[in-house]
Amino acid sequence: MVIGTHDAIINATLRLLSNGTKANDLTLTNIAKEAHLSRQAIYNKHFSNVESIFQEIRNGVDESIFDTFEIALAEQKYTKNIYEIIADSLIPNIYHKRDWIKIMYSSSDFFNWKEYLKGRYIHLILSQYSNQIMTKSTYFSDEQMVGMTCDYIMSILSEWLSDDFPILPKEFKKEFLTIMTNSPFELINVKNEE
Repeated sequence: MVIGTHDAIINATLRLLSNGTKANDLTLTNIAKEAHLSRQAIYNKHFSNVESIFQEIRNGVDESIFDTFEIALAEQKYTKNIYEIIADSLIPNIYHKRDWIKIMYSSSDFFNWKEYLKGRYIHLILSQYSNQIMTKSTYFSDEQMVGMTCDYIMSILSEWLSDDFPILPKEFKKEFLTIMTNSPFELINVKNEE
């Protein structure tokens, strides 16, 4: 195997997606052409199908972000609230990989990005805070409440990254903490006029 070929395949896939190719239109043939390789070389030595390339990208993008967050949770869960840990550890790392993440959010049906993240992060949070989670819901379980909160956070991050020029992490952290420490009722108040 030629060193760098694997990365060339990943980068070719991301280039095609970022240049407007729809995820369901990607084939090993057009990825091979973009990477200046033969389709057979990709199939025989690297990836058996496009879905396996998507899985590799998804895992590669999240691995360092997840690891950093896991360490931060373990070290800081008694000194900071979880939203401060997210702001300090996740937001800078997400910003660093924003171009890839933006592609994944726009092609999320093929990457299963949101479900993948939700599953990993719910499990991590529940394991780190097993007896410390206190929800105010009498109807939803802790797992359901953490899942809804993950969805909320992913929506916030997705909106931030969807901007062509998202504000820098240092500034976005403040906005994120404002959103997370205020209820939606406090954030958006509709004036009743009669």
